[in-house]
Amino acid sequence: MIATVFRKGKLPEGLLMHLAGPTENGWRVVNIVQSQEQFEAFAREKLVPATQEVGTPPPQMTFFPSTG
Repeated sequence: MIATVFRKGKLPEGLLMHLAGPTENGWRVVNIVQSQEQFEAFAREKLVPATQEVGTPPPQMTFFPSTG
């Protein structure tokens, strides 16, 4: 799935940082993005189809506004 989402090892446009690690219930992924709208378009066009391709449920997304 990573190869599908991060073509040639590059972050998608507007994605500034991507962190991921295991938790007790699966994985936690934190993305720092330029805009929520831009990330939602990425999720709709790339991320959700990639999860469907590998047979995992789509991610639950929570957005937090910038504080600065």
